[in-house]
Amino acid sequence: MGPITLARDGVWNAWRLRSEGLVAAVRRSAALARFGAHTFLSKSTPFQQDWMRTHVHEYLTPGAQKNAESYTLTATKGWPHRYALHGHWADTRYSFFLTIDDTAAAICGFDLPKASTPQDGVVIRQLQSLPRERSGTTSLRTLDRHTYGRLCGSAWEDVMVDALGAWSVDAGFRKLYIQPAYRNAYFITDRYPLSECSREKNNRLIARYDGTAQRRGFTTSPNAYDNWAHPLPLPGRDI
Repeated sequence: MGPITLARDGVWNAWRLRSEGLVAAVRRSAALARFGAHTFLSKSTPFQQDWMRTHVHEYLTPGAQKNAESYTLTATKGWPHRYALHGHWADTRYSFFLTIDDTAAAICGFDLPKASTPQDGVVIRQLQSLPRERSGTTSLRTLDRHTYGRLCGSAWEDVMVDALGAWSVDAGFRKLYIQPAYRNAYFITDRYPLSECSREKNNRLIARYDGTAQRRGFTTSPNAYDNWAHPLPLPGRDI
């Protein structure tokens, strides 16, 4: 067998393996898409109602317990970067909204596994409290402080992370991931020197994503595609 034949066979085998890998990736993506649509649409509504009714008291201070029924979770599914609920943008296809008296107050957006993310869990890509001008009412922090008492500490993020963690266990995933702040689309890195406003925005994102992940015991590793990661189920919160 001459060198030309060996080279040809090497190219052919490399192409074949690459093609098989692409086919496997497409099949996996298709299966996950079917799984995601079926699981999210069939389980989310009863899940979110049952979970919030059972656990919301764990996050409320004594003064806010009387308003526990005002806090609900609403699941949405659609194309990303579209209005998902009450006129609010969702950065991901799947999301949970925290609503207070039917007013959207915060969103947790996440992706199902795909080629560029870990295959054993979902990745949180959006943790956001929703502004007054979109919701027609005051922000989540103001609502909690003046109308509903306070969620414990920064617990609205904990509510969203814990709810998605519980749903992920129910859906059969092994880990939960949180995208680090620097990979957020709104994290500013292309302006130097950064303005005071840009630094404040970046610090808020760091506190929101990295701070929440560290507070809940997430760690980073190369196998997590540079995301914060935690095995499921998540541990209980220290209140």
